[in-house]
Order: sequence, then structure tokens, then C-alpha cells
Amino acid sequence: MRKIKITDTTIRDMFQNSNPEIINIKNFDYILKLIDEAGFESLEVWGGASFERMLSNNFNKSPWEILSYIKSKISVTPLQASIGARNLVDFDYYPKDIIRKFIRISSKNGISAFSVYDALNDIENLKFTIEEVLKNNLKCQGAIIYDSNKKEEFYIEFVAKLQSMGCDSVCIKDTESILIPYKSKKLFMNLGKTSEFDVFLNTRNIKGVQVLNYLEAIVNGCSGINLSFIPSPYCNNSLPTIFPLILSLKNFEINHLLNNDKIDELYDLAKKNIYPHIQKKNTFYIIPFVDMDKNLLPGWLMLMLENQLEEIGAIDKFDLVFEEILKIKKEVGNPSLSTPIGQIIGGQAILNTLISNKRWEIISDEMQLLLNGVFGKLPDKIDDNITDILKNYGISENIQSSKNEHLYENCKSYLKKYSQDEEHILSYCFFPDRTLKLLKQKKKLQSNPFTGPGEKESGDLTREKFKNTIKPVNENNLFNNENEIKYEKAQYCKDNNMTNLNNLDIEKIKEIIELLENSNLDEIKIESGDIKLTLNKSGNIKTQNPADNLELDKLKNLLYSMEKSSDLVSENLTKQSKATEKNTSIKPEDPSENKKRIEIKSPIVGVFYTSPAPGESPFVNVGKRIRKGDTLCIVEAMKLMNKINSDYDGIVEKILVSNEETVEYDQTMMVINVT
Repeated sequence: MRKIKITDTTIRDMFQNSNPEIINIKNFDYILKLIDEAGFESLEVWGGASFERMLSNNFNKSPWEILSYIKSKISVTPLQASIGARNLVDFDYYPKDIIRKFIRISSKNGISAFSVYDALNDIENLKFTIEEVLKNNLKCQGAIIYDSNKKEEFYIEFVAKLQSMGCDSVCIKDTESILIPYKSKKLFMNLGKTSEFDVFLNTRNIKGVQVLNYLEAIVNGCSGINLSFIPSPYCNNSLPTIFPLILSLKNFEINHLLNNDKIDELYDLAKKNIYPHIQKKNTFYIIPFVDMDKNLLPGWLMLMLENQLEEIGAIDKFDLVFEEILKIKKEVGNPSLSTPIGQIIGGQAILNTLISNKRWEIISDEMQLLLNGVFGKLPDKIDDNITDILKNYGISENIQSSKNEHLYENCKSYLKKYSQDEEHILSYCFFPDRTLKLLKQKKKLQSNPFTGPGEKESGDLTREKFKNTIKPVNENNLFNNENEIKYEKAQYCKDNNMTNLNNLDIEKIKEIIELLENSNLDEIKIESGDIKLTLNKSGNIKTQNPADNLELDKLKNLLYSMEKSSDLVSENLTKQSKATEKNTSIKPEDPSENKKRIEIKSPIVGVFYTSPAPGESPFVNVGKRIRKGDTLCIVEAMKLMNKINSDYDGIVEKILVSNEETVEYDQTMMVINVT
């Protein structure tokens, strides 16, 4: 009796589709134990957005540490990662040294098999990564993105190429849910006639036909499939597809290697502890059933598009952007919408529909690279109209054709203050903001793992009180936020050795500033005789006289540059204090006038652009008169361009951000004087 191999993706999907905060060590350990005993061929623990989501957790562990922890509990079943050949776990393309390090360090932390795909199905893109996997004595599964426009001969030839490169198996990935049962049958019948090689199928469940696709593929020669206990966010069926598939196989001379008792336990555990926390988006659940012949977007792209449009207040434009994505896909040579190509096309769709006055008026940098073949060979011919438009662009000199070859060393240098571990440096190469946030959290717990004084406690926090608040981190709560360490406002500290401003110890002040910056302290008070300084996270330093406010960064720079002369430090502090006092004596603005000044704040974290494209004139300049509805700037996030329009008539008074500078959520970018 032929037995089907099953790869389980529950661990990966648990991090990708649910909030990591709900994961606690007890339930997580039991899930790992059951999965390891269930009889799966392998466990796919990384893939999609799971690596990035693991960086945003409350248990203070990097994706590498989580992987290592999983491996410590899994003794039988191999751990697998699904990666892009050149983009790995991100949307960008990376140089060879990053790919090489990623594979080696992944292996060190527990990965023993890789499923490697390329969004363009370009065999040249796959070669280096597959070679590196095999050099590390790991198993490699070559993946082919399913394309309904390709005939069976294409897949037969592709499978043969991957086999000749040393792959242990091949997986057909239906990322856009375009495979139907009849085509599954035909595809695997033809593949089975030409090779004894193991060919897996991985199809999404967006259209609700996953079980039928799998069944037809298995009956006609498919060697293995991917399943999960986490249902698709776009499928209203609460049951994972594993149960109907197991039931369906009972009437065939085909069996599986799974332990039914363990599977039942896993389902009960997932239903109780994971299902209530799955982040489901049902707004567009009806889309798959409006037209069953219509191509869909990958689940991650649907989620990203929906979230992005919600953030910019254009959720009612979803259908418009959805249709534009499919239109662009056809125009640029019918590439798959797998990462990172789906993101590039999604960003261009928003440009074409919500930002530009007409389609293709602006072409994103990434789209230019894609159309010029930098990311690989496109499957089909580019539309002639697009080719003509592209001639007017060329490739701008400031667009890099590949990641900086010195990326790793640069990131290593940037992280010098926080970590020099290879794992953290690699994470920073992929997701710098999230990695830095995680490392800052780790640093806080390592250096200042304390709880502040209770709300009812009053008075300054002395050195002795501060010391007594130190508490060790409980490593048993890695995946449990029930005992979350809280950081409260602390006041620190009185020092009788500092009798006046002239005798301030620079080193002590530097240490206090570092403490403030690298902890969750909101405020620190320093008393020296008659001098009282209050440093707080708002960015100000308050002296005893409330009018004497100094910027924190200015004081810090001053202290660092003048540390050889405390008298000079004192002199400069005094000068700045007097200057500030003088400024504060100026008559404040009339409150009625303040109401006329409007701050334009960023609705998201992203990159600020002053113009629609490189070399173009800026949307606005300081002093320019604007009308309600005029475009002020663009904020780009996840390769999607968000146009920021004015809600007022007025004059641009200030532009506080430079072109291509990163902006935070709610950061003021401009000030408008409303007229």
C-alpha cells in the first residue's frame, strides 16, 4: 500500500496567523511533543511572514532562539524552512554572503531541510541557494510556483532540472489558489509517467478546494502534501483540512503515516488554545466565490493590502486595487504574486490607482528593476506600452541592482552597541527596526530588569531603593506574558557628593543619560545642592527654574564633547540655560493663532518622499500656498506608496523631515498655517 508523506506547517502558521502573546510555554511544549510523535515527514517552522512575526514578541526571544528552543523539544521529526532563493525571509534580494550565512546559522539552530522557491521560477536564481543548502549537508526541496498558463511539459522539464541539481524532492506551490482538481489530476498523471522522483503539492485553501486538489494529486502519483492545523484566514471553515483528507483516503489503496490519536489531541489543543486568537480578516471572504475562474491574490498579499488601505483610509478602494494588481500582473509578463514580486506589483497598483493621475504615470524603483530583468527572467513578454513608458525612465543611478555587498559588515557596525551575535546581525539585515526594538528589550532586561515603585509610593527613588527593585528574569516564562515585567516611572537620584553645578561629575551624568535612554524609565531627577535637574523621555531637561529647559540630546553631546573640562561644561550649561530663559521671556503666541497651525503627522511607520519620483519637483515647498486635497508628500511602507493630502487651505510653514528619511507613526512631518 502506497503511503503519502505529510509536512505539517502548524508551528509556522501559529506565529504567522495568531498573536505570539497568547503562546505560553506549557501549551507550546505539549504541542511540540504531540507534533513530534504524530508521524509527519517534516515540520515547516519558518516561511512566509513567520520570521518577521517572531521578532515582534513579548517573550524577549529572537527567531533564532525560538527555533533553537523548538529543536530542543523535537527529537524525531526534521525541521524545515521555506525560503526565497534570493530574498530568503524578506521582500528584498540579498547578496551571496547573506544567503550563505543564513543557511549555515539556520542549520546550527535546528533547520535540517529547506524548501527553496523563486517567484519568477528562474532556475538561475535557484542555483546558488540550492548549492549552499547541499554544501551544508542539508536536504533541499526545490519548489516550483504553479502557473496555470504553463503546460505540463514545463513542469516535467523543471522537475528534471531540480533533480539534476541535487534536490531530494520537488514541491509544486499553488500560492494564488488557481489550481483546480481537474488540473491537479492532469499535472500529476503526467509527472508520474516521467519520474520516480518525490513531487509534493502545496496549495492554498482560499477557494475551499484544497482537499479535492490534494486527493486528485495523491491518487495520480503525488508523493506528499503540506497541511496545517491552522485554517486559512480567508476560509470560514473552522476545521483544518487534515481531517477530511484522512477520511477521504480510507477508500483508496493509499494511506498516511500519521498517528490518529495524536492528531485528535492536536486538534483539541489547537481548537482550545489557538483558534480563538487567530487573526482573521473576513472583509473580503466573499471574493473567492464571486467568480471561481478568477485568479486570487496570495493570502499574505490580501492581508497586507487590506491593512495598508485601512491605514490610509482607502479601504473602500480594495476592489479597485485588487483588479489593478491582476491587470499589472498580465502587463508585466505574468509573474507569480509570490514574495517579493507580489509586493512590488501591489505597490505599483496603489501608485496607478490612488496616487498617480493616470496609470503608469509613476513607476516605482522596484518595478523598474523587475521590468529590466534585475530580479530574474519574467515568464512572458512585457506589454509593448509598458516597454515604451519604461524607455523614458531607464534605471536611475540611485537604484541599486542588488543589496549592498557590504550589508552584513555595515549592519554589524550599526549593532555594535547592542550585539555582535551573527543571528542578531542577520535579523537586522532583514528587519532593522523590529530587530533593534527586540535587542533594546533584551538589553533592558539584562541591565535593568526591575519593577518601579508602586503608584502609592511617593518620594524620590534613592540608590538603595533602586538597587532593591532589581529582580531576576524568569526564563521559564519565555512564551508566557502572564507575569509581564512592568516598568514604572522612577526618580533617581540624590547625590550628596555633587555640591554645585561646577562640580558635576560628567561620567556620572553620562551614566544617568545612558540609563534613561536604555531603560523604560520615564524621568530621572538629579539634585546637587541648590541645583535640581530633571531628565525625561519627552526630550527636555528641566532645571529648578521651569523656564530653563534644555534639550536632552544637546546636553548629551555637550557632555561627551567637553568631558575633559568640567568648568567648561558648567559654563556652557549656564550659557544655554540663560539663552533658554531669554527665549522663554518672549511673549507667547496668541492661543487663537495656535489654532491656525496644523501639524501633518505620519499615519504609519515608513519612508518620507517629497516628490512623486526621483528627479521630479517636490509636491510642496516651505511658503507654498496649498488647497484642500493637494498632495503634500508620500509615505512608503512595505513598498506601498501612501499619498498624504491636505485637509486644509493654507501655507506650508515648516517641513520637518528630509526626503527619503524614515518617519515614525504619529511623527510630525510638516506644519501648515491654515488660512
